[in-house]
Amino acid sequence: MKRLFNISHSQKQLLQETSFILDRSVESIINEFQDLYNDNLNSSNKKANTQKLIEWVFTLRYPEYSKAVELFENLKKQLSKKNIELKYDRSFENEDYHININFSDIKDLESSISVIQNNLKDLKEELEYIRP
Repeated sequence: MKRLFNISHSQKQLLQETSFILDRSVESIINEFQDLYNDNLNSSNKKANTQKLIEWVFTLRYPEYSKAVELFENLKKQLSKKNIELKYDRSFENEDYHININFSDIKDLESSISVIQNNLKDLKEELEYIRP
């Protein structure tokens, strides 16, 4: 595959350090970037694909933060299936979290609480794995 760009010595060094941190080959990082870049070139929705590219770079730069956001978004998605709404600050600077539970009877409420407890237990384990 032909490379779309030339890299300087400092960029090569940065890629090597990133490769080491992520335990991935430099080639795999460059290939992933090229795939995203090519998708952007060939897309009619360049804004959305540019955003994907920016998010990808951000994820490389801040892997722990990105993983935490991913975990919370997955939790939010799981809870929404049971009519439970989770609100949180995506920057995690504000430590206020809000849960809104919609239920029709006590059994439905108990079920929702059980779903929350199970998902929070999983979230806690995942977060401890990210940052012990």
